[in-house]
Amino acid sequence: MKKIVLSCAIIISIFSITMAHAQVYSGKGLYLYGDSAANMGRGTAGVSSFGTDLFYLNPASIATLERLGLSLQYGNLGGNIYNPDITIAVPTSYGNIGGSFRLIAIPDAVDLKNAYSFRVGAAKDLTEKLMIGLGIDMVFGADLNENNLFYLGGSLGAIYKFSGMNKSRGFGIFDPTAGISVNAGIPLGNPTGSINFNSVTTGYAFRFFRHNAFDLGFYNDVSLVNYYKEFPIKFGLESLILDHYIVRTGGIALNGYDFGTFTAGVGYQFTVQNFAGSVNYSLAYDKKSKVVHYVGLNMEYGELDRQAPVTAVTPDQKYFSPNHDGVQDYVVFDINVEDRSRIKGWRLQIINPQSSVIREYRISDRDMVKGLTFKDFFSRLFSKKTSLDVPKNIMWDGTDAKGGAAPDGKYTYAFTAWDERDNIAEQKSGVVFIDTTMPEVKLAAKESLFSPNGDKQKDVFVIEQTIVTSPEDQWEAGFKNVEGIVVKDYSFEGSKVPGSVVWDGKDNNGNDAAEGLYYYYIVTKDKAGNGAQANIKEITLTRQYETADIRLEKSYLSYVIDKELRMYLSLSNAKGMEEYTVLIMDEKRKPVHELKGTGVMPGILTWNGKGAEGKNLDDGIYFVKLETRFNSGNTPSSFEKKLIVDSTPPRLSIGHSPDLFSPDGDEENDVLTISPEAGEDFGIREWKISISNPSGILFKSFSGTGNVPDKILWDGLSDDRDIVESAVDYEMVLEAVDLAGNIGKSKPEKISIDILVVVTERGLKMRISNIQFAFDSADLKKQGKKILDRVYVILQKYERYDIIIEGHTDDIGKEEYNLGLSERRAKSVMDYLVSNGTSKGRLQFVGMGETVPLYPNKNDENRRRNRRVEFLLIKKN
Repeated sequence: MKKIVLSCAIIISIFSITMAHAQVYSGKGLYLYGDSAANMGRGTAGVSSFGTDLFYLNPASIATLERLGLSLQYGNLGGNIYNPDITIAVPTSYGNIGGSFRLIAIPDAVDLKNAYSFRVGAAKDLTEKLMIGLGIDMVFGADLNENNLFYLGGSLGAIYKFSGMNKSRGFGIFDPTAGISVNAGIPLGNPTGSINFNSVTTGYAFRFFRHNAFDLGFYNDVSLVNYYKEFPIKFGLESLILDHYIVRTGGIALNGYDFGTFTAGVGYQFTVQNFAGSVNYSLAYDKKSKVVHYVGLNMEYGELDRQAPVTAVTPDQKYFSPNHDGVQDYVVFDINVEDRSRIKGWRLQIINPQSSVIREYRISDRDMVKGLTFKDFFSRLFSKKTSLDVPKNIMWDGTDAKGGAAPDGKYTYAFTAWDERDNIAEQKSGVVFIDTTMPEVKLAAKESLFSPNGDKQKDVFVIEQTIVTSPEDQWEAGFKNVEGIVVKDYSFEGSKVPGSVVWDGKDNNGNDAAEGLYYYYIVTKDKAGNGAQANIKEITLTRQYETADIRLEKSYLSYVIDKELRMYLSLSNAKGMEEYTVLIMDEKRKPVHELKGTGVMPGILTWNGKGAEGKNLDDGIYFVKLETRFNSGNTPSSFEKKLIVDSTPPRLSIGHSPDLFSPDGDEENDVLTISPEAGEDFGIREWKISISNPSGILFKSFSGTGNVPDKILWDGLSDDRDIVESAVDYEMVLEAVDLAGNIGKSKPEKISIDILVVVTERGLKMRISNIQFAFDSADLKKQGKKILDRVYVILQKYERYDIIIEGHTDDIGKEEYNLGLSERRAKSVMDYLVSNGTSKGRLQFVGMGETVPLYPNKNDENRRRNRRVEFLLIKKN
């Protein structure tokens, strides 16, 4: 090894002596050419490489830095060029910040005589593979004629890491990267051509040979410079020997810089405790500028991350009731992880009261290339880089690992995370409660009128209560007047709810409540969202000695459902009554119909619901009142009772997001947000959301009472814990019944299911039952090709896997024939994927016939699902 280094030094010395006198120098060319001694040694081809010394070439080059970085470069040794450079890069949790200063001084330059260059910028790794950087450039200078020149611009760069071969040694493609850097700005001064640094550079690099003692790498860049009219092509070779010694060589074709048509260099890299660095030397030869020499020192200082990630886990609610009624059906854990390094793994466990782990969420074992949407790009650009590998929230629906419902009780959650340097965070834990026990309440009253006037006749109103409740439930009850004001209220603990409530007509202050209509309510909602309520409406409180009352069979009338409405009439004393009138009035108290009678007043009066003109009433609020006249001249009357006429069904619609649902555990579109909407003027009694499979069979339902919830989250499992099928459409419908009994139904909403890559006992698998072939043939139909186009896209994410394509049939026909047909169809699928661009080397096919049914072949639906194509993903090597 000493001989190699000595030989390189002799060659460099000979070049230095024989080419000592420079002839022509270009300051602009030198600026564009660069000043990294390491990069210059390989022909300045380094736009896809990392290092503080490459910050001038691509601002993304500092994205992977974990410690303070410093680069010192200087050229030309012993020549007529002065070109020092200093660059500093500082890592932060939001990304890495860099700044550089560069001086160019060439006394006899043909264009730019001297210049002071500044760049500030930032870079970060948006994903495990994609790094991006931004920079702002300012250059102050003067040309040969002392004209002042100024350049203000910006730079945008990116580097992408590809997956290379997993071989440990030999020839191959290892650690491949690609990069691009764009520099654009405004040159000011006269002439501007001497300071126009606008350029574009793109390139790639990879190691093509590995050995225990050394490796070899190839670098290739192409730039557009000088008003994009020239495009220098740069190439270089680099070898790392015994982990310390570096030898480089390279060159530039179609050179547009006047520097470095041929380059060579050597280097030495080292590590001492918290300090790592490299010393580099390079020379560049060109027929115009002859030889220039550069030296450089690249350093990283600081302790590598030894701190465990800082974690936090917070449930959005402590109690929940997974009963699919749209109210607190799940608990969502908000996850936050911060660390200097990238997070390598995380785990959230759900532990039952017996200290057994019943459900575990963890970092995916899938080795996949994750996509980056436009929204994700900007979100990650301004977020802390270490939080990118951990989901922001995790939803638990109260099921165990097998999909069974966990029983009511207290559950412990425990979260931890560890970084790529195996620093493990302290476990954070807490408790949540499952409570699916619904409280119940029933009310009964023998009368609807009472008169607390001290005559010992109906002086109190008695309500019987039948309650089913937990001791910790809190119940609220009371009496409200027609304006909704509570005049008398009660509060009961679950264990102390009385079997009856007796009201003496007094308010909370002990004063007589005003005469009028009241209604009694009792309601509870436990911490898990389980609720119960009941009421008795239109309780008449009067202190008159002669009273009249009317009670409606029900307070809602729908002409779609009801043919008539019964009314119950009563008098405290009917002796001497001459006439009675039942008035039906609109909201403005204008009569729309009257029912009159003389003589004996009936106890029950039936109304056909028509107005005075024999027509149905418009939807709205109405009032019903009983008026009487006695021969004594007294005219007792009832209080007005509200009647709602509603013959219009609820106006319903339902939507969802995302558009393409993919509940396969890859953290992309795994949860469907269902958004129901109900337009109803007078209230909803009950609702139901039904999701049907492609055959129209009910797959999943949600239901509840009262108002429709704003949103429902669905994990893609059926009521029987079966997962949705791949590449099919499910249909979702919202139905609701309003308080009048009218039934509304939304238009069907189509839910498109993506191709799922699920974890099975055989590993990762895609299972598709609706790739359509021509009858009794392996020829793909148009719809089948459309599905396989999507399969091709998904397989690109799993580029580190080989694929076995399995064809399956049902049991119709002979077993031997089905086996052959399934094999031909599996091959047809493989051929189509290959024609789309999937590497044939990754694919195998096999026919399984009817040997592995998913379901018993006892009906058409099961046979449909057994006719399928499966893609088994096998990790390479």
